[in-house]
Amino acid sequence: MDTLTSLGTSLVDILHPTYRIYAPLLMKNADAIRSTARRTYAYGTHPRQILDFYSPSSENSRRLNKHSVLIFLYGGGLARGNRVDPDFAEGLLYANVGYFFSEQLGIQVVIPDYRLLAHGATFPSGGEDLALVVEWVSDHLSDNHRSLDIFLMGHSAGGLHLATYLMASELGSRRNILTGEDLGGANMKAVIFLSVPLTFDDARGTRRENFEAYYGKDLARHSPLALFLDGLKDESLKYLADASVAILTCSLDPEVEILAPTAAFVKAWQHSALFTQLAVVKVDGHNHFSPVLSLGTGIPSEELWGQQLVDFMIVASEKESTGRRPA
Repeated sequence: MDTLTSLGTSLVDILHPTYRIYAPLLMKNADAIRSTARRTYAYGTHPRQILDFYSPSSENSRRLNKHSVLIFLYGGGLARGNRVDPDFAEGLLYANVGYFFSEQLGIQVVIPDYRLLAHGATFPSGGEDLALVVEWVSDHLSDNHRSLDIFLMGHSAGGLHLATYLMASELGSRRNILTGEDLGGANMKAVIFLSVPLTFDDARGTRRENFEAYYGKDLARHSPLALFLDGLKDESLKYLADASVAILTCSLDPEVEILAPTAAFVKAWQHSALFTQLAVVKVDGHNHFSPVLSLGTGIPSEELWGQQLVDFMIVASEKESTGRRPA
């Protein structure tokens, strides 16, 4: 982790060096990572609508109830990403995430692919894909005796799609998460944003080109901050009162792309009626890419942030519902 500081914070400059640092660390723990059972399913009709489903190797690791599932959306700037990358660390990327949370919490973990720019993705397709994932999870894991506890986590661009799913007026299916009216009795327990560009005001270069290709020229209208403010106006975000929400940034995240937008988003939340639902966390010593790569290394200092997130999820799972229904 100490080496990361010397890399700087530029996303373009640190991407490949960070991956080179963590590849051997993950490969040292490859057998453990691969010990977690993984199955693959289609959650929709598009070739990209595929998910990997991880199950813990032992009941002894259970720290949440067996009717719990974490859905993780990876990043990639809207243009890149696969639930399994065969070109990095022999396919361990994201399998390490499934392994870590499945074994640490004793729950199922779902990691889906979603449509990228190369597949014609435009707003709100990422949120629509996540809606299909939530529907698939609810259909396949819920039963008539116990509601399903859902935890949602998005890293970088994955967090953009999570924000769309939670906040965009175009996505109405989220309104059924807590009631279970269409999804078999699912409860959204926690929402986690990890190093997400929550505003787009300062997007430049290729980053801006990708944002405009996905969101259109009027970027500000579809940013997570704009969606949040619109949701406050029409009171459509009241359903978040029953969820624990965490926003994580890294101490080596870039100021313009991540830290400043996060500060603006947090300020808006803290000045709203929803401020009591928000935890703001700084992940020390990590850059934009390293937190996800660090999971599954088995190195305590690298995985500390993940262990803290595990504790957050355990507390969130024990939180009693207020009984409020979605707006």
